[in-house]
Order: sequence, then C-alpha cells, then structure tokens
Amino acid sequence: MTTRLHLYSVFHANLKFSSIPEDHYRTIVDRCFWPVINLLDEFPEVQLGFEFPGETLEILQKLEPELVEAVGERWRSGRCEVLGSGYAQVIFPLAPAAVNARNLELGDEAYELLLGRRPTVAYVNEQTYSQGLLGLYAERGYRAFVADWDNTVTYNRYPSSYRYFPQTAVGGDSKLPVLWNSSIAFQKFQRYLGGVLDLEGYVEYLGDQWSADEDRAFVLYGNDWEIIDYQPGVPPSLRASTARPDLDRLRRLLQRLGTDGRFSVVAPSRVLDRFPPRHEVRLESAEYPIPCKKQDKYNVTRWAVCGREATLMNTQCQQLAQASSVRTALLGDGHAVPDAVTSALDRRLVSLWGSDYRTFTTQEKYVEFRNGVGAALAEVGHAIDQTLAAFPDNGELRFYNPNRVDWEGVPHEFKAEFRKGEVNLPVHLSMAGRQVPTQLEDVALWPDGSVKRARVIVCPMVPARDWAGARFVSGPTSSSPAEAAGNAVSTDSVRAVFNPARGATLAELTFPSVGGRPLAATLPHGYFESVGLSPDWYTGGVIIFDQHNHKYTDLVPTELFIPRPEDLEGYPVCIPVRCRIDLPVGTLWKTINVYRDAPRLDITYHFRFHDLQPHSVRLGIVTVNPRAFKRESIQYITVNGGRDPERFDLAGRRVTQDEPVSLNVSSRQCLGATEGWVAISDGTSGLAVMSNKAECYSVPLIHYEEVENSYFLRIYTSIAESDETAAQLWRGHSRITLRFMGYRDEGVPRRESVCMNRPLVTLSECSRSD
Repeated sequence: MTTRLHLYSVFHANLKFSSIPEDHYRTIVDRCFWPVINLLDEFPEVQLGFEFPGETLEILQKLEPELVEAVGERWRSGRCEVLGSGYAQVIFPLAPAAVNARNLELGDEAYELLLGRRPTVAYVNEQTYSQGLLGLYAERGYRAFVADWDNTVTYNRYPSSYRYFPQTAVGGDSKLPVLWNSSIAFQKFQRYLGGVLDLEGYVEYLGDQWSADEDRAFVLYGNDWEIIDYQPGVPPSLRASTARPDLDRLRRLLQRLGTDGRFSVVAPSRVLDRFPPRHEVRLESAEYPIPCKKQDKYNVTRWAVCGREATLMNTQCQQLAQASSVRTALLGDGHAVPDAVTSALDRRLVSLWGSDYRTFTTQEKYVEFRNGVGAALAEVGHAIDQTLAAFPDNGELRFYNPNRVDWEGVPHEFKAEFRKGEVNLPVHLSMAGRQVPTQLEDVALWPDGSVKRARVIVCPMVPARDWAGARFVSGPTSSSPAEAAGNAVSTDSVRAVFNPARGATLAELTFPSVGGRPLAATLPHGYFESVGLSPDWYTGGVIIFDQHNHKYTDLVPTELFIPRPEDLEGYPVCIPVRCRIDLPVGTLWKTINVYRDAPRLDITYHFRFHDLQPHSVRLGIVTVNPRAFKRESIQYITVNGGRDPERFDLAGRRVTQDEPVSLNVSSRQCLGATEGWVAISDGTSGLAVMSNKAECYSVPLIHYEEVENSYFLRIYTSIAESDETAAQLWRGHSRITLRFMGYRDEGVPRRESVCMNRPLVTLSECSRSD
C-alpha cells in the first residue's frame, strides 16, 4: 500500500493588510478569493484551509455576502475548513492578555454570526508566538493551533521527523497540539506561483517530504491569500485584467497532486484526526522567546517600536486599554455583560492594536488609525467622567483602586490645586485618622504663602476595587532615616552611588533588604579579561543611534543636584537626584528617585529631541552584577501577551536580542513584557525593571553570554528600533520612567507593575483653584 503525504493549507485572508488600499478590496475579492474558492468545485477531492480575522469577514459581508455564504456552505459540507485568529490581526505577544482574550472572543462572535460556527484550529497571527498564547487559545475551546516550524528549531534542536506530525506544545501550565507551518515551504509555494520555480521542481520539493515508510503530513501553504494574481499596493490596472497566471499554476498543481498517489490535499483538522501528537515540545527559547516567521529581519520588534509610529501607536493603545479597564472597574462586577459603550470600545481597541497599522501601512490606514484612536480616547474619557459623576461627592480627596489587588502603600503621584489659604506647608495626608507618607514637589505658592498647586507623592492604603477618603492635614510627615554624602544617597531600603562624570549613571545599586551586594553596577574597564567585553559597562545610561549610525550617549560630565543633608526631611517618600545633559540630538533631563521605605529606584528620562530620526533609542540600561546572582540558576522572567509569567533559563545560553541583524534592522528580538516588567532572578533574589507602557511604550532586550567562569548580562529598554518598514521622526518632548526594584518574593514584580500600569483614580473637590 502506498504511503501518503497529507498536504494541508492555511490561506490567510486579511483585507486590513498594511499595503492594501480600501479601493482594492473588490479586486482582491474577484482576483484572489473567489477563484480559489471555486477550485474546490473543480477539484472535489481537495480540501483547503482558509483563515479570516473577524474584521475581514465583516468587510466581506458588506462587499460580497455571497462569498461569505459560499465559504460557510463549503465548510459545512466538509470541502474546506476555516481557521480562527480573532477579530483583528493583533500581535498577541505585544498586547495585554485582556486585549488578546477579548480579540479571540470578538472573533468567535463574528465567526458564529457570519459563518454559523466557530473554528477549532487557530492560526497564530503573523506566526508570532509566545507560550502565553496556549492558555488563551484553550480558554476559547481551540483544539490546536498553527505555528512556524523553521524558527522553532533555530534554538530547539528537535529531530527533523517532528515536522511531519502534530506535536504537543507546552508552556507554563498549558498544553495544546501544534500543526506546523513552514516559512520555507510557503515561500517555495509562492515562488512556484510566481513562476520562479517550475511545476516539476516544486513537486520534487514536495516529494522530498514524502516517506516510503510512513504516512506523514506537511504544510502546502500557510501565508497570505492576497498574493494570488495580485501584488499588494500595485493598482490593478497595471496588471492584465483577464490574465490569471498564479491561478493557472495553482490549478496545474492541484491537477498534478490529484494524479500522484503519494499526495492528498486535506483540511488541517483531518491531519489532527489522523495523527495524534507524539511528543511534547517548546516553541520558544531564551534566545528566541517570541518566534516569528521568515528570516531574522522579520522579528517581533517591527510591530513593537519600529515602523512609522509604532511606539506612539502602542502607547495610545495602552492608554485606551488602561482607561477602558478603569471604567469597567468603576462600573463594578455587576456589569458582567458589557454595556453598549464597553462593547464598542472593546471592538475599537482590538482593531487599533492591529499589526497592519504599524508596518508598510498606506496613508489612508495611517489616517484611519489616527482618527480612530483620537476618537476612542475622547470617548472613553467622557465615559469615565460620566461614570465618576454617578458617585456621591462628599467634598474630600478620594482615591479609587481599579485593581483586583489591594494598594498597600505603593507610592502614587497626582497633581493637586488648592484655594488660597487652604493648605500651608508642611502638610501631609491623613486617611482614616492615620498619617500617610506625603511629599510635595514642584510647589507653587499663592501670595500669602499658601500652596497654590503641587505634584503630590503619597503612599496610601486602598482596598481592591474600592474607594478611600483622605484629607490634607498641617504638619510634617515622619520618615525613616536617609543620608546624602558625596555622590551617594542611602536609605534603609536603597543605596545608590552616582557617577557625575558619566551622566549620573549608577556606579552601584544596592537593596540592603535583598542582599549586601549591588544587584546592578558599573563594571569597570578590564573587569572581564575577554577583549570583546573589556570596556566599561554602565548602568542607567542612554545609547542612541541616528539614521546615519552616529552614536550618542549620556556618558558626559554633568552636575548632580542632590538635596543637602539638612533638607532631606522635606523628602519623606523619595529623595530626588537631578541632572541635565545636552546631547547633539536634544536635551535630556534625568530625575532619579531613591525611595526610603521600599527597595526601589525610579529614573525618569525626559527628552526634548531636535528632529531625531533614530536607528535605535535604548535607555535605563541595567548591567547586572555577576556576583549577585548564581550563574547555574539565573533566569529572566516576563509576560508576553498571556496571563502568566514566562521563565527562561540562561545558563549555557548566548542571548543577543540587542544585536543588529543587518544595517537596516537594529535588533533581532525583544520581549513583549506586556504587564510592564521583566525580572532577573536566581531563585533567591531578583531585580525587576518596570515601566508604565501607557506613558511610553517600550520593550526590553536581553544580552547574556558566559565568559571566564562568570557571565555578562544586560537589560536594555528600547523605545525605538529600526527595520525596513518605515523611518521614524522624534521631535519635541518624550518622557519615560523606569523603575528598578529588588525583591525576594516572586510576586513583587507583578504586584508592583499592576500599580504602576493602572494607578489610582484621584478625585479632589479642591482640584479647582480660585
């Protein structure tokens, strides 16, 4: 009996594709979609897989409902299979888990409404995977998913035989069968359709995957449907209106495969039914935590901080997600079913996270995003105001905690304005009769000496999903000891030593409650004997490359402004250290806050750029002290779009996410860090780097290598990288705050980051000045 190679496919239909203008949609329907669907009638023995984001289905329903009905009918009759991907083509490892879950839910609603049923096999958007996706797919009832084989085995050395069968992907507490796509295979298919590879050569390639000893499965195609007899972005009038060379070649291929007993063309689910998974595998690795498709230049940073305005777009999407979640919390758990406003905002939020706004997007799609995100932010702001108006106003200062964890003394910052004579210095907050550590900065005074306005930093206690009242009371705030001597600031929780000759970088950063050794530091020239690692390695610095590959750093002499010892009592929460650095590309103001009662240090970078076209902008660089963490157990931990942390062991690895792929592509990987944190830990102690992604979207990059019985480990925070998609322009003011925190309790980074990324809502009757 002849063995078979069961060929399955996923034709990815995405009308929101970045390079496709809206007036080409009907051409794609006629030239791409209908002809392939009609092939199912011409070849009744053939089954094909089609994947539509729900958003594309909705567009098709308006343009050509007959096509949607044709797909549904053929799916019901078993002639094809529809795979799911959610409502919009969102890069899941870069978006919050709540957004991703809602995306899948909205997608299911569209599939059920327009096709009459839900898909059971998921297609990973842009084939960009993280282990956190497994739990999200499982929650929606998916039985399997499709992801790229070629990049999975770049660092996971599985036997080549694994590619011919479904395997079980594992990650965290989740497991789910994976069907393999292949960048090489779908590029071979595209080359055949384009006439670069002839039929005999392509069938020979497929024949190389066939085995005389066993039945196998292999992906025939798993990429864009819109490339068939259409070139994205090229006006249809420039191609012959009747010629169908790609379709003709596809027809000849199906004819040939139908007469060759070695092959059958089947739906993806048929492969799952025929071949139960044999082995457990991991698709990700420490070197490649977010595997993608194609070659290294096509990596996840392109949607994170590259493109035309990816950083700004993602920042605004984070702002919208943050505001929407706050409104949901304010409405209360009684609103389990989203109201009309929430549903509309969710749909718009998911759509705005779409990947195709961030790469080779057309001008009309760029304008669509700009208009859409502006309208959505205004709408959610108005909805929050209306919701807050429903709460009784008792005239006092009030805090609302929108999180599901208690707010336990984490510093919170807000701006306050006061009537003349209402508040005089010194002053502190009182909550339930208890003094709350309170610090006023940037204080402006009325002529009578009373406070007119100030930036207030407080450490309140607010229960989860609840309100707490407070009032300003005259008198100073008591505080724990602190010392400022020379270029060092020390508290019971933090010791920071600064280097004013090198831009106020950190010579040492120690958290006494975590350990006696600095967790991060400057490693001096010659620390490593290896000449490649012999330079000075600083902590807290900035590295900028412009489009001409000119390098700029903050490693220049600067004047430190540290409070005098006699003034320290005026800073009961955190002691600020400030400096200004003039760079050829603009001005940088740094503010470093050293906290008294928490193992925490914040650095705020405030830039004023002069028309910078960046190749990369990396800051808050952490050089880990290799004597602080055990090499054999060191790992990095973060969340990449799922609900749970992902852990990556570093021992024996070489991780170079920060290194360029080419002159045009500045990095080869990044972390999604979708909860706003990444941590280094050896199981005993840890160091976390955090940011508020709604202030400025950023992504961490890890560099790790072992040398001389030691190791070199750095964490970079990037707000701009480059690839071939578009040039960026940074002009004017940009601000980001990074938090460095030592810990022993594994839950600290997540709890702290929740508060940083979803701060308290502050309401004050005194927020109106006379």
